[in-house]
Amino acid sequence: MVDVYSTTLIKIRAWKYMLTQSRIHAMISAKNVWDAARVLLDCGYQIPDEMLSGTGEFKDDEIIDKERATVFKQLEEFCKNKNLKYCIKAKYEYHNIKVLYKIKRGLVDLNEALYPFAVKRDVSEFDKIVLPGKLAKTLKVLDKVQDITSLQIDAAFTKELYLDVAAHAKKLKNKTFRLYYSTDADYTNLKTALKCKRNGQELEDYFVAGGKIDIDDIDMELDEHENPTIEKLEKEQELALLEITETDKDDLFKENIIFWWFNIKQVELQVIKLILMGKKFGFTDARIRDSIGGLYDRFN
Repeated sequence: MVDVYSTTLIKIRAWKYMLTQSRIHAMISAKNVWDAARVLLDCGYQIPDEMLSGTGEFKDDEIIDKERATVFKQLEEFCKNKNLKYCIKAKYEYHNIKVLYKIKRGLVDLNEALYPFAVKRDVSEFDKIVLPGKLAKTLKVLDKVQDITSLQIDAAFTKELYLDVAAHAKKLKNKTFRLYYSTDADYTNLKTALKCKRNGQELEDYFVAGGKIDIDDIDMELDEHENPTIEKLEKEQELALLEITETDKDDLFKENIIFWWFNIKQVELQVIKLILMGKKFGFTDARIRDSIGGLYDRFN
């Protein structure tokens, strides 16, 4: 049974601080990016005084990173399910290791984004990182590839990430969590299939584990989508995953509330990022609303 205290605490914090439709309206209609940021104070965000003064440089990434780090700290505190926690954190850990590996291979500079709450080391200490899953074996293969490209590294890390997550997702007793990760893998493969067709590549080289759609059925599945594009599939994937996370989110005796809370917080950060960027670069209110799209409906 899930820890009722933890889930209740999350729900209270979520209701009190989470972004709402009225707060989204207030941010979009604000005169400038500084006034928009002030709305976030009511959501519990930590915003330096200099960013609210309207005089200094506005660093929206700093606001987002601080809040995301807080969310991960709370996840560590609330989530008692080790396999669920592993699945949630995996893509952030793999991302940081991938960036460090690219730096090691001389493919990106030190300014590429690293998540502050995941694995973060100086590239000189790369060999000291405890690599997840079977990544160590994969990197030995990549090390032997001369003139390796960034895309080759992306493909290898993506396959290992999904293979690792699939192995842990199988251990999850909650069917909602398993459905979430299998749906994510299926949409990833559908998008990859379109890219491979466009670029004349073999899907087998990029197909990820964990989904319910077999590689031989991908074309048939794509035919069921009307004029599929990468952009359409990405929107479908986003909304489909959000709907899954809302299953039993009000049941305090299940871990679903923790899973929903974490994922809706990621959506919140995405919406805030879009609004702040829009205000920062002088976009019209209508353009900012269009960029948010259906994500708006996920808030009360």
